[in-house]
Amino acid sequence: AAGIPTFAILNRESEGHEIISQAKCGYSAYSDDFSAVVAMAQKFSAENGELKELGENGLAYVQKHFSKEVCVDKLQQLF
Repeated sequence: AAGIPTFAILNRESEGHEIISQAKCGYSAYSDDFSAVVAMAQKFSAENGELKELGENGLAYVQKHFSKEVCVDKLQQLF
């Protein structure tokens, strides 16, 4: 939650791909797809103006879904 854009290389099964997409906070690629990783790196480096917005989106998403208060509330609902 540092307010920087996400550059993730993840397993195909990872839920991280969906979270990054929903949060509009960066890019992800499958770890076994080298071409996609290279393309993502090129896209990332070409979008200088959008990087700040991606980072801000990620920070907002984390604060909304994973803040201490939200996590405690979710735990309390379990009990």
